[in-house]
Amino acid sequence: LAVFSCFFLAFDPSRGLESATKATDSAPRPQMSKTIQTTSVMTSLETQQEKRLGTLMLCGGGKLPEEIRSRFFSLGGAGNGSLVVIPSASPSSDHSDHAKFLRYWQNYSWKNVKILHILNRHDAQGDDVVQLLKSATAIWIAGGDQNRLASRYQGTSVESEIAGLIGRGGVVGGTSAGSAIASSVMIAGGQHLPTIKYGFNLLPNAIVDQHFSQRNRYSRLSSAVQNFPERVGYGIDEGTAVLFGPEKTEVIGRGNVYIYHSKKSPSVSANADLAPTVVSAGTSIANSELITLTE
Repeated sequence: LAVFSCFFLAFDPSRGLESATKATDSAPRPQMSKTIQTTSVMTSLETQQEKRLGTLMLCGGGKLPEEIRSRFFSLGGAGNGSLVVIPSASPSSDHSDHAKFLRYWQNYSWKNVKILHILNRHDAQGDDVVQLLKSATAIWIAGGDQNRLASRYQGTSVESEIAGLIGRGGVVGGTSAGSAIASSVMIAGGQHLPTIKYGFNLLPNAIVDQHFSQRNRYSRLSSAVQNFPERVGYGIDEGTAVLFGPEKTEVIGRGNVYIYHSKKSPSVSANADLAPTVVSAGTSIANSELITLTE
């Protein structure tokens, strides 16, 4: 029985699909420092790294509103766009069960959609993988278990090419585990106390958590930020996306993004949760006008 280490699967949106074949935390909610409406401030990726031409879209999991997927489609070049979907966070992806990942995008008229799924780190360095990702205008990282993504792709050419797409003007999006992997200090699990491992370095000086208020992960992210006080924590609700773009930072969807920074709560004891700044869906502000949480 032969097992192929790489899967490249595509569909033509005009013809349809071609197939190749958690428990809720019980910690109390923290007191919020403030709620930001559409003209307020949030941390910008532009203050943390060099100018980028593209967009990083991080989603909190759950059912995503049409607004989020439509924005991703538009940022990815719409009908002229080439999408690569990475389903590897899902255990089912190891069994060539990729049709559902393609079906998720079948109502959008991409020029082409391909699956990138790799079983081992060695193959993540292959020239064919690099060329596939270089040809993409959009990359979508599906949900599941972020540890599966880290073990196969962290520190490989896959991570480098994902970052490279943002640098050259494309869009990278992820949901659930696909968002958690975006920070090099990655929350890999845990209930109230986080388990920390290495993720991608797509969002420098940050820690990302997802399914946030729905799974009561306030204490988990607060603890992570207190252990890494130089980093900003982003807790993203289900059905919500935060977009780090070249000119502005936005929150869209139906929930909130919770931003944690230990420097904003210098008097908090080691056993107390930090008070997050809450950013409402509908927030959009020019990066040049942002006041960062790290100042």
